[in-house]
Amino acid sequence: IGTYRNAEGAIENIRLNHPLVGSSNSRPFLSPVVISEIMYHPPDVVVDDVSYDDTEGEFVELANWTTQPVNLNDATKPGTAWALAGGITFNFPANTTVPAGGTLVLVNFNPSKDTNQLKSFRTAYPLATNATLLGPFGGKLNNGGDDIRLIQNDLVNGKKRELIMDRVAFQS
Repeated sequence: IGTYRNAEGAIENIRLNHPLVGSSNSRPFLSPVVISEIMYHPPDVVVDDVSYDDTEGEFVELANWTTQPVNLNDATKPGTAWALAGGITFNFPANTTVPAGGTLVLVNFNPSKDTNQLKSFRTAYPLATNATLLGPFGGKLNNGGDDIRLIQNDLVNGKKRELIMDRVAFQS
């Protein structure tokens, strides 16, 4: 952990690429999987002239920018699963892998069971045909702003800790 000046000029304590004791900090750690897109306030649904918040149109897209697949919940390594935390929550199922250069989209409905919503979603958001959709996530993205963290659980000497792999804080 070290201090780093972010794009807005604020100082943050962040995970570093390499710990250096007694010298200048190394570059920030770059996660192989990042939060690449957030749809937090899709157009309202109007029924009988009444507007409703379209929570089923919300999504968070994760992208693997590397040339290697990344397993977000390796069943052979208990206690090391990745998760989404903050305004919404999601625990990745066993052996969820983001392919090299690929994307994974977390939605607020169950895409394997709600085929009508899946069809509507894919029509509204033309995603790559190989994009994996998972859901539902827990909670709701706040239309005024939120804080979303992509975390990886880790076990050190039998103690669980959460490593922040990526974080996005947004405001409307």
